[in-house]
Amino acid sequence: MWCRGVVQVMDFSDFFRSEADQLLRFCWVLTLDTDEAADLAQEVMTRAYERWDLLEQQDQNPAGWLRTVAVNLSRSRWRRVKRFRMFVPKLVAPPQAAAVASDPDLALALEALALRQRQVIALRYWADLPLAECAIEMGISLGSVKQHLARAHRNLAAAIDPAILQDLVL
Repeated sequence: MWCRGVVQVMDFSDFFRSEADQLLRFCWVLTLDTDEAADLAQEVMTRAYERWDLLEQQDQNPAGWLRTVAVNLSRSRWRRVKRFRMFVPKLVAPPQAAAVASDPDLALALEALALRQRQVIALRYWADLPLAECAIEMGISLGSVKQHLARAHRNLAAAIDPAILQDLVL
């Protein structure tokens, strides 16, 4: 099992069992779509399996690698969707994302956030990473992470009940 600072070597099957559920929840926060989150998590785990010989080395952090790949793939997906929407007229309304979050208001508020804001919220509060690690995984400066997080806090505070924010410890 991987913990910050302590690494015990395990085979991929054990790693998958220990990380799959958390990765799926993390991917849902990034995509806000249950099916997209499942596809994203599956793609990330497939890539981890292909690189397992490198990832299981003592100086690697496979769980962190999963989150980084998930953020990067979700960003690529977001760009594809954005380009697609520019060129294809909306013929039907898109299906609503099935909320994994316990509060539908929270799901709507997260959906309204800009992509980077949602990514930093996912890394900081769902993956429980310090701000410096969020910056590394997002590939941006610590100042940018703080800026996106502050904007996300403002947007969430304006959109949902303050009691929900207290529960999230934002």
